[in-house]
Amino acid sequence: MWEKMDTKLKRSTTFHPQTYGQTKVVNMTLVQLQRGYNQKHPKIWDENLVYMQHSYNKAVHTSTGKSPFETCFGYLSPSPLDITYGQQGGVKKDIIGDALRAENFIEKIKHIHLQVKETLQKSQVKYKARHDRNRTKKSFKVGDRVWL
Repeated sequence: MWEKMDTKLKRSTTFHPQTYGQTKVVNMTLVQLQRGYNQKHPKIWDENLVYMQHSYNKAVHTSTGKSPFETCFGYLSPSPLDITYGQQGGVKKDIIGDALRAENFIEKIKHIHLQVKETLQKSQVKYKARHDRNRTKKSFKVGDRVWL
């Protein structure tokens, strides 16, 4: 399944900072969620992992403009309240159906992935421009001593 989504596993170490920023942001977010959920009862933090996972996957990310669940599945995940009161959040009409509905669903996913890709590219350009504003260009000549 993951091969079709064109995802890659990137391991992060001190010598490969390409993924470190993403990991750091996700970890900070999860720590904040844990603090919020487990403030009154810290000893049962493991029982709340399901709720934190649902919250994280339902939250719209600024970089993509979509939630992780919507990016993968093409619709917003139903909350427990939606299920309790009978509003399925579009699950049945998007997934269950004949071949035509399946094709429409696949096209919808492709469209969402394209939107997310375009939004991420715009975000990367914006972040790079912001970072480059503070960068100064240095030039060195042969024989100059450079201290790292």
